[in-house]
Amino acid sequence: MPGIIPSFANSLKQILHKSKSLIYPRFLPQRKQRRTIRELNFGFFFERAITEVFAIVKK
Repeated sequence: MPGIIPSFANSLKQILHKSKSLIYPRFLPQRKQRRTIRELNFGFFFERAITEVFAIVKK
């Protein structure tokens, strides 16, 4: 029925993927990678803010 009703296609796809994830569990390095990228991003903005503060103080 997925061809007739498109909303069923998505749920059918999710059901099929769910059974595969139980057979092949994933290990999760993603959390550490996400945190590292986030830290690098905040570090960039922090460095930028410090540079602007020193530029204002120097004037």
